[in-house]
Amino acid sequence: MNWKQQAGRATLLAVLVLSGGGFARSASPQFGSFVTIDIPGASNTTAYGINNRGAIVGNYEDGNGTHGFFRTSGGAMVTFDIPSSIGTLPVAINNGDAITGSYVDAASTSHGFLLTPNQPAATFEVTGAGVGNLEGTLPVSINDKGQVAGSYRDVNLVNHGFLRQSDGTIVAFDAPGASSVPLDGTIVCAIGETGFVVGFDIGDSAVFHGFAAVPPEVVTVDIPGSGTYPFAGTRVTAINSANTVTGYYYGTGGPGFLLAQGVVTRFSVGNSVTPTSINAAGAVTGGFQDSNGSHGFLRTPAGAILTFDDPAGANETFPQSINSSGVITGYYYDANFVSHGFIFRP
Repeated sequence: MNWKQQAGRATLLAVLVLSGGGFARSASPQFGSFVTIDIPGASNTTAYGINNRGAIVGNYEDGNGTHGFFRTSGGAMVTFDIPSSIGTLPVAINNGDAITGSYVDAASTSHGFLLTPNQPAATFEVTGAGVGNLEGTLPVSINDKGQVAGSYRDVNLVNHGFLRQSDGTIVAFDAPGASSVPLDGTIVCAIGETGFVVGFDIGDSAVFHGFAAVPPEVVTVDIPGSGTYPFAGTRVTAINSANTVTGYYYGTGGPGFLLAQGVVTRFSVGNSVTPTSINAAGAVTGGFQDSNGSHGFLRTPAGAILTFDDPAGANETFPQSINSSGVITGYYYDANFVSHGFIFRP
């Protein structure tokens, strides 16, 4: 093990020494500006990732299938398909405009791809991934080093984690106690700039446990007060460049949390909250639900929670990613259950 690995793993273990934290709850009326993204001729448009320059990736559907799109910071739209695919699903973009995601073949198997500016698409598989329906390789996140993280699904439909290094080598891993029940296992949600991979696993008792990993080493993250009954527990969903993680849990005092330098800060809005992204300053975005539907939220670095909705007022808003300027992208459904991408500027 070299000194970088030793330092990284020591930091990982230090970050995950949990202590109690404060509980914040607040809300606000609608604020900021909302821009809808629709691909001409599309029946549905969904945005997922945004980088610090404001470039956005996502997918859209039309009569010929599902395709990828790249929206430049200037607003120009580029659409693309991975060769031999029947569906292209980009989900993340780094600050060098490298895009990752998955594509689906005629057998309904998923494969990973990496699309770098001025280069042909590179496709990849994780050894052990199945080649049948609903099986395969599913990247979800990319950092500025070009490391890609995600999950893969084997022939038994069990999920496992992977980290693809910038040189193309792949390390597979499983969280401790992950179930071998179909569709359970290890679910990767994000990779940070220092290479930490975060997500959650589903155990044999259907209890969720968060994790942070320097693959193949994995450390369990259980927020104090997390329930130990079926479908309760901790889910870590995002990490920023300072290795602050966010997520949610079910149990006493939940459900949202931040974990920074061993200190847990809890927050809540609505009936349930699902953080999806955290930027370098510690601003968190995601969705929450109440009796009126699903809405977006922004938790500022100071701890204020601000809420927002789609301009159509359909109350089905799902933020996915926030950049260093606090600009948020995601998607919403209108009253006809048609999806539209959006850009939200606080």
